[in-house]
Amino acid sequence: MNKIQKTYLLLIIAMIIGTIPTSCSNDQEIISEMSKNLKIRTRSTNAKTPKVVATVETNKVNPLNVGEYYLCDSTLEKEPFFDIVVLYASDINYINGKVGLYHNPYQNNVLNAADSIIRPLQKKGIKVLLGLRGGYSSVGFSNMNNSQINDFSQLVLKAINTYGLDGVDFDDEFTHYESITSQPKASAALLGNLIKRMRQLLPDKLISVYRYGGYTFSLNQETMDIIDYMRPNGGCMQTPPQGLPLDKWADLSINLKSYYPSNNTIKRCAMYHEAGTVSIICLPYEDVSETLNCFAPTFYGGRIVYRTNVFHPLEWWK
Repeated sequence: MNKIQKTYLLLIIAMIIGTIPTSCSNDQEIISEMSKNLKIRTRSTNAKTPKVVATVETNKVNPLNVGEYYLCDSTLEKEPFFDIVVLYASDINYINGKVGLYHNPYQNNVLNAADSIIRPLQKKGIKVLLGLRGGYSSVGFSNMNNSQINDFSQLVLKAINTYGLDGVDFDDEFTHYESITSQPKASAALLGNLIKRMRQLLPDKLISVYRYGGYTFSLNQETMDIIDYMRPNGGCMQTPPQGLPLDKWADLSINLKSYYPSNNTIKRCAMYHEAGTVSIICLPYEDVSETLNCFAPTFYGGRIVYRTNVFHPLEWWK
């Protein structure tokens, strides 16, 4: 079978199994022979590169939908497409001189339903990170003193342990650093101190950084060395920040809220991609396998992405 024939076969398989449940089987004679042997491939820790990180806004999308995307090949084996999901987001807040950790109602519902929302993803081999962002107050990740850094880190550690999460992601947006004078002057050094403290408390967990706002653009080498992944807001073939190894950088970062970059650009980028991660920002409820297949076959030996027909509702508790 030549490459064109194989690709055509994979596309036919995707169209068929993308319309049936996760088991990829039903009683229709036309697909029974193809689907009855479809099985999930066991994922080893470092088996798939580049890794794919999905950010899910938990006030808009049920995270279980991340687990409905699979890679499929002509042997009818499948494995989960996404490697990491960031639950976006919980906020740092500042009330009466104290820093706190706030989960909005949707995020709180996801965390409190860890056995039915988080654990099924982890059983598929998907790492689940707590997404943290600035909370629209005057104190954030980049202007805390040492005592506040320790207090906030302990709150994050408690959340990680309570809900059985696999790590944390930092997004230094939305904090009004300029509106307060009683705190240390905001800086990348102070953000780095927070990340270093989190690494001390979470030696075996993942730490990632969303490089978009605040003071994420000038982290020092010591901080770069201890984070696992860094993702820009969107784009293709961006040079990694100074001091960050290429395998920690998502030089293909697809923002599905702004639809940037375009599918044609993604296809071109896939031809030259070398980094260790791909970032999918704001994964929606709708099926986006068409966009994912602009790069997946190139990266993963001709395998294609399909999404099952299971769509998990946002407000599942109602």
